[in-house]
Amino acid sequence: EGAEDGGTQGAGGGGVEGAEDGGTQGAGVGSVEGAGGRGVEGANSNSQSRRRIWRREAREGDGDAGGAATVETYAPGPSLSADFTFVARDAFTNRAAAVNPLVPSTAAETALFEATAARVEAKKRRMKVHATGDAGLSETLAAAKAAFVEDHTAAARALHQLPALAPSDVITTEATRTENIFIAQPQQRNLSGRIFGGFLLRRAFELAFATTYVFGGARPVFRQVSEMDFLRPVDVGDLLRFRARVLHTSTSECGRPCVDVEVEALVTKPEAVSSEVSNTFMFTF
Repeated sequence: EGAEDGGTQGAGGGGVEGAEDGGTQGAGVGSVEGAGGRGVEGANSNSQSRRRIWRREAREGDGDAGGAATVETYAPGPSLSADFTFVARDAFTNRAAAVNPLVPSTAAETALFEATAARVEAKKRRMKVHATGDAGLSETLAAAKAAFVEDHTAAARALHQLPALAPSDVITTEATRTENIFIAQPQQRNLSGRIFGGFLLRRAFELAFATTYVFGGARPVFRQVSEMDFLRPVDVGDLLRFRARVLHTSTSECGRPCVDVEVEALVTKPEAVSSEVSNTFMFTF
């Protein structure tokens, strides 16, 4: 959970959430930033698909000649793992508050601390690039991005300009887009009166699942939430529009197809002729 007045959504069902003045959220392992009145947050919510763990047990008296026979039993492993970041807030001003620094005392704690710090920095860099566009990239990265975009755009031109001559086994990203729209209701509030982040995550997941189902033609199997960002709060009565599209397809190590689906949540205000992104999610099926 975790919901604040300054622009937050909470979480539910193993989702990640966060909230702060500046409006970026994410996850980290047991680390809370916010010193100096600026809460910073970490990276992703990494969920794992259910792992099957088989153990072999020996039972006396079974098998040939009184020997021990092995019996295979199933023990389910963890179906979800997630990192959370919480932001400390002043009880009177509701602004970010300084917290005592965390000092690791063992080698294992130090390694975990440094890995989390690296994730937090990576998250802040991604948010900076998201806010500034290519201006936040180095010249090398900007050039590599431009070349990547040009290559993939050229491959897609046939679909737009010469559809009759385009390969039959390809489809454009825009053709995979699905969308729904609804009004945020009071029963979906968190303790701070904002719309609960877990509710937004659930609606995003449902749309991503449906998008993958329609795209692949078979019932998808959820793999992970690879990214989620809470950029601005959602209030009761807001008109929420969810847009989903397939961004990437690949083949896993075991030979199964993988589909990455992005879902954007937008707070739409027709009277103000505005539509702002409040949340982004990335799911893998």
